[in-house]
Amino acid sequence: MLRIYRYLALASAVVLLLALAMVAWFYHQHAVLNLVEISTKHNVGLNRVMLNTLWSKYGDYLISARDLDGPTLRARPETREIHETIKELSAGVNVLKVKIYNRDGLTIFSSDPAQIGEDYSGRAAFMAAVRDGEPSSALTFRDRFSAFSGEVFQRDIVETYVPISIEDGDILGAFEVYTDVTDIKQRIARTTFNMLIGLFAIFGALYGVLVFGIMRRAIAPIRRASNQAAKIGPRSSGVRLPTSGMPWEVLPLVTAVNLALDRLDRALDAQRRFAADSAHELLTPLAVLGAHLDTLNEKKVATALRQDVDAMTDVVHQLLDLAELESEGSVINETETVDLREICVEVITMLAPLAVRDGKQLALSGTEDMIMVKANARMLHRALRNLIENATAHTPPGTRVEIQLDEEGVVRVTDQGPGVPPEGRDAVFHRFWRGDGETGSGAGLGLSIVKRIVESFDGSVTVSDAPGGGACFTIYLVKI
Repeated sequence: MLRIYRYLALASAVVLLLALAMVAWFYHQHAVLNLVEISTKHNVGLNRVMLNTLWSKYGDYLISARDLDGPTLRARPETREIHETIKELSAGVNVLKVKIYNRDGLTIFSSDPAQIGEDYSGRAAFMAAVRDGEPSSALTFRDRFSAFSGEVFQRDIVETYVPISIEDGDILGAFEVYTDVTDIKQRIARTTFNMLIGLFAIFGALYGVLVFGIMRRAIAPIRRASNQAAKIGPRSSGVRLPTSGMPWEVLPLVTAVNLALDRLDRALDAQRRFAADSAHELLTPLAVLGAHLDTLNEKKVATALRQDVDAMTDVVHQLLDLAELESEGSVINETETVDLREICVEVITMLAPLAVRDGKQLALSGTEDMIMVKANARMLHRALRNLIENATAHTPPGTRVEIQLDEEGVVRVTDQGPGVPPEGRDAVFHRFWRGDGETGSGAGLGLSIVKRIVESFDGSVTVSDAPGGGACFTIYLVKI
């Protein structure tokens, strides 16, 4: 499930890190390009100095050396003289190696004698310098390199090909100079890292303000609307989502939800009024029908019809109970308390004659002290009445229903009927649920009413097997 706050926070963090990485990368690349450009200018200037020094004395030799091979070139005295001259000219600068090529790519001179006589005509950088007459440079990293001072390791080197041209513009060959830029490259890396740390600190602070300040503040109205939506139910008619301070992008959704809730409230009110009005309208004809039954001469027929009328009257009363529960926003005040034992006694006193008429008994056991619980007296009376009536209906004649009280605010109603199978113990509290094969006259509303009422007191109701067979319904209330 998408969580906007977390998604925006993670997305912002990823974008921020990518932006910092790109800034650091661009800075590093730009610094390296500048390094190569500056090194190229340095190498071009150094080569110009070398050319001015060498050409007047060794120009003819360098031009005519194209027909000599490597061993011959290494043995020539000019090679040693050029080596000493270049070594003297490059003293104090970071020049690791110098090479001189003729126009055909033959290495006429190298500060590494082993490379004299090698053919470099296939090198793209050399050919570009000779063909275009422009310096060509590249930055490379060498694990191992042969320099004036001997072998060096782990070096960053800028190698530059500089064309050799005389006054008429003809290109006679090329110088190649290898310059050590390891220290400068390392300073660039350190500067890049320090810059990245600084930017991370600055943008991290901005990220904290954005995510934990601005974003949290912007999403706060949505959180309030979510909390308000969680409180909306059938008994919270009129509650709507707040629109004050709501982000403009979310406001149409909140408005649409509120309009939908208006329509639902109207539909629920119509349903409740229909149920209540229908139940009230049925009570009068049922009462009249019961009165007419007393005038019948056929007593057996009248008795059978009387049972049906009583069952229908019970169903109508249960429908009235449901309509009242649905219409009331709250059935209990938070500070309201009642004596659980007193309510049990009242209900048993009212139902005992009906149970005796059917050959059954009601028994009250447990503590005889007051049990003060959080409840509404009228609604708790209704819940206990429905529960005890349900137990009385399912226990066989000649048995009894036992109501046990516990001083912790618990009341157990035990019958000796068929009980409730484990797979039906959740569904037994649903409206209109009746067990498989059940043939009683009830409509399956009583236990649903019990559950609704008890839960409105922050209590609960469960069903289990009775010790001697049958069902045991247990109500847990909040003791005061």
